[in-house]
Amino acid sequence: MAMRAIKEFFDNFSPQHIFLVITHADLSVPDDKTLNDKIASISRWGGFEIKRENVILFKNTSESLQPLIDNIDKITRGNMTFT
Repeated sequence: MAMRAIKEFFDNFSPQHIFLVITHADLSVPDDKTLNDKIASISRWGGFEIKRENVILFKNTSESLQPLIDNIDKITRGNMTFT
């Protein structure tokens, strides 16, 4: 419900600009089924899709966030505005 509410605060909400950061991946790396289930859950309950390539596994290192840094242009070029 919280995800749906948050989505309502934005106009021009686009899943291509949304990243999912999985924390504690250094303690327990999620397998593909777990990741796919998480994406499906967000789709079902949040009402939006997250691309698999936009899932970042944070392993408590700056290097593990590099995929997010590499795609920062996808985040900053979003056209979302508060409603």
